[in-house]
Amino acid sequence: MGREQPADYLPRDVLKRPDFAAACASRDLGKVLLLAKRWGGVGFSASHLARRCGLTVSRVQDYVAGRRQAQQVAVFERVADGLHIPGAMFDLADRAWEVAAPVPALVTPEHVDPLSQGDVVVPPSGQAGHELIPTDFLWTPEPAGTKYLDSIRTSIQKLLSLDNRVGGAEISRLSEQVFEAVHEKIGSGDYDRAIRKDLLAAAGELGEVAGWLAYDADRQDVVRRMNHEALYFTRLAGDKSMELLTLQNASMHAGFMNRPAEALDLAEMVIEGDYRLSPRLRALFLTRKARALAQAGDESAIKIFAEVRSLFLEGTQDTDPPWAWWIDERELAWHEAMCQKNLGDSRRAIAQFERSVEATAPGEIRSQYLHRAYLLDAQVGVRSWRSVERTLEELVPLIPEVASTRTAVLIEKSIASLRRPEMCAPRSLLERGEVIGRVLSPSSV
Repeated sequence: MGREQPADYLPRDVLKRPDFAAACASRDLGKVLLLAKRWGGVGFSASHLARRCGLTVSRVQDYVAGRRQAQQVAVFERVADGLHIPGAMFDLADRAWEVAAPVPALVTPEHVDPLSQGDVVVPPSGQAGHELIPTDFLWTPEPAGTKYLDSIRTSIQKLLSLDNRVGGAEISRLSEQVFEAVHEKIGSGDYDRAIRKDLLAAAGELGEVAGWLAYDADRQDVVRRMNHEALYFTRLAGDKSMELLTLQNASMHAGFMNRPAEALDLAEMVIEGDYRLSPRLRALFLTRKARALAQAGDESAIKIFAEVRSLFLEGTQDTDPPWAWWIDERELAWHEAMCQKNLGDSRRAIAQFERSVEATAPGEIRSQYLHRAYLLDAQVGVRSWRSVERTLEELVPLIPEVASTRTAVLIEKSIASLRRPEMCAPRSLLERGEVIGRVLSPSSV
């Protein structure tokens, strides 16, 4: 589905959990990592925890399964620093990041960026806690060097972090502006040639992010252009990982625009090409193939999920790209539901949509919103009025929190379907839909 980057550090609500505090106090690292996976939010997989904590994936799995017990203080220090668990929770001295200089209230300490001094752009939503996006580096008169490159990477991470919280509608145009400025810098040749390959790769990733944000903001013409730009730069840089993610996005976008043949061509190009796909990545592109086939009315699409799930069960590999974390049970349930719905089996799809909602952690606000919107659409289609009412109620508190235009459009479509005379929806439900439509309206502009 979408690309959401896992947070670097554990959310504060996880640190406050009594079971998590007890696991830290007893230095039960397996329990600490298990709770981090379970409650850390989107993307807190074994591979993500391994990267953050300087461990191997197999070592994380051994700790979680109880096959190995951590004894060395250095291991706990790495985990504390990698996930920003206060040292006192492990009976350690305060960590260096805990005693760092205070930062402005709008920027939480775990996201302080030394480059974000000077001019900044604040997303228009004005919600407290959003990171600031540094942009002053874009117009520096000096040739781009390593500091410029680091600033691009910082901007990418902050754009993704904001997207996780509020959706792409608020920040899509900002990401496009940042990309255009970097594009101009590269085109002019005004950069240190020593960073050329890394700069091209950063531009490719920035284009991919801008394309994803435009997709969520329902700016579909921009999506296609950004995907093309991202492919251009990733191929110049030889960045196969980001090239694959962009091709995945392009197949997704083609399907969204009702071009299943194009979506299928893109998926099969990767599957049959020389990309050396890991089991997890092969599962991803087979899922894209299934989605395209189902959209074209081909019932063989459902049979593909047996192979997809078999590949998924092989687990991740150390060679999997960092973005592959989001291919999980929730995503598979959602994609299978979409195939079933495309093939006219909405009742079976509802069960899978419900699984995807249940598998979404409470703190993943944007995902809670999106998955419930698709569930609502399927429930309306089969006139399951009590379920529709419950899902509408669950969506109400999420609407002002997330600016995802494509999700807002989907909810508005469901509400419009309720009003069709042949649906015979209860009057109370129609009235509730009207109220939600008025609340939703500002989010979908």
